[in-house]
Amino acid sequence: MPRAQFSLRSVSLGGLVLLVVVGCGQAQIDRATLTGTVTDPTRAVVRDAKIHAKDQATGLESEAESNSQGVYRVPGLAVGTYTVTVTHTGFATAQFQDVVLLVGETRTLDAHLKVGAVMQRIVVEGSRAGRQQLHHGRCRRHRHSGTSAEVNDAVADFRRSRC
Repeated sequence: MPRAQFSLRSVSLGGLVLLVVVGCGQAQIDRATLTGTVTDPTRAVVRDAKIHAKDQATGLESEAESNSQGVYRVPGLAVGTYTVTVTHTGFATAQFQDVVLLVGETRTLDAHLKVGAVMQRIVVEGSRAGRQQLHHGRCRRHRHSGTSAEVNDAVADFRRSRC
């Protein structure tokens, strides 16, 4: 009798393992993978670029980062249509609309980044405390940001206002 229980237990355990394996395999069948290489205008690889894949139907986002060879991989994406954005400091953002991923597909999407405009922000703040500020009600703390020429103009205007 113990032998019959053992074989029944073995069959049950074997069936459970089979269900788990088949279930895991089925879960991956309806998925896709996005991969590619990120390069600059000279075709040199760009490491540490940020890749965002947004499912247009659900709004769910997946992220990845390019490695030292400029290669990225976003596995386990649901089948659907995506907007893919690639960003890196110093480069213009590359965006790909309507990237369709099919069942079981590994889609290669290479990104060739262009040099972006370097933006520098300077904030100039100034105030003069004391009787003049109270007397001239219009004098108060000033804040301006813009190009260096615009900032220089703002400083000159501030000095002319005698606050």
